[in-house]
Formats: sequence, structure tokens, C-alpha cells
Amino acid sequence: MLSAALGYFGKRESIISERFNCSDIVFENEGVRWGNYKARKIIFAEGFQNQFNPYFNWIPYIPVKGEVLTLKSQYPLKQIISKGVFVVPLHNGNLKAGSTYDWKDLTDEVTPKAREEIEHKLKDLVSFDFEYVGQEAGIRPSTSDRRPILGLHPKYPELVIFNGLGTKGISLAPYFAEHLFSFLEENKPLDNEVNISRFESFFTAIDG
Repeated sequence: MLSAALGYFGKRESIISERFNCSDIVFENEGVRWGNYKARKIIFAEGFQNQFNPYFNWIPYIPVKGEVLTLKSQYPLKQIISKGVFVVPLHNGNLKAGSTYDWKDLTDEVTPKAREEIEHKLKDLVSFDFEYVGQEAGIRPSTSDRRPILGLHPKYPELVIFNGLGTKGISLAPYFAEHLFSFLEENKPLDNEVNISRFESFFTAIDG
């Protein structure tokens, strides 16, 4: 999905591959400016890196590391299976299986322990054989109440957050992206359960 999106926006010259520094944001009367670009809003969708964003680092994030395996099998799996562990068929015939949860090790390094855990659970779930191909690790942007975070910064309404999708991001992202769009472009209210306003007391405490 990510590679397809990069290709889509790249062909339309609608994507910039540059490092974004928050200190370069300039607030103006009708929005914000970053370098040569002007906008009404900036939407921050940085995943767990949002905890280092000086405008949104007051939100109580609880990042969680997860690891997944890429497997090969002769079994022609056509559907997603999930029970304690998931296995997903890929377009090239391989499988993706996972995932683990680690709140202490927040590096992006893969571990033998995670591979063993996933393979053990998968053997209890499926009856077909599989072969290890590779392994990946990433950090989920989870929050203290396990709800997404959408909405405007309490002091700088030009800044918007879209984060906190946690372990269900792949299934939640399309729905809440549309929800945020409706809020920004059609003035529809945000659901209270995902509105950043529920954490505003944390910002008040540090902002004075």
C-alpha cells in the first residue's frame, strides 16, 4: 500500500521527500508556511515518532514494539486467519505472520525470541507446513486509552494530529482518515472518543 501510494503521488508531483523540522514552521494570518509551501493546516501523522514532536509530545503515548515474519508455504492460503496470531497471504505467494508485543524494547531490531513465539503460535493454529523467509520489527503508536487521536492542537489550530491507531492501524486508518477529512473540510464534529481534546489537560499542565 505504501509503495503504491508513493507511486501515485509521485506521478502527480504531489509528494516531497525531505526531512521536516518543526522549527521551520512559520505561523501566518491565514495558515502556516514551511519553506516555499503554504497551507491552511499541517497534519502530523508520524506514528510513534510523534512523541518527539514539540507540539504534540504532551500526549500520553504508550509505544509498543511488534515483530512479524515472512514465511513460505506450498499451501495455497486464500484468506486471513487470526486467533492469537495472524497469518496473511501475500501477492507473491508468501505469507505474513505476527505479531508480538513488547513495551520495553523499543528498538527496530528483530529478535529470535519473537520469531520463536510467532512460529510456536502459528503451529498451533494451522495444519500446513511453512518455512522462514524473513523478519521485521516496528513500533506501534499506541495511547494510554487505546483510542486514535484526531483533531486540532489546543493552542495552534493550524496544526492537526492523526495518530494513535495502535495495533489496529491497518483496519482503522481508512475510516478515521475520512472522519478527519469530514471534520476539517465539512465542519462535521469529531467523535469524543478520538478527539484530542480528551487529553487537553495534559497540555494545560505543561503550557501553564
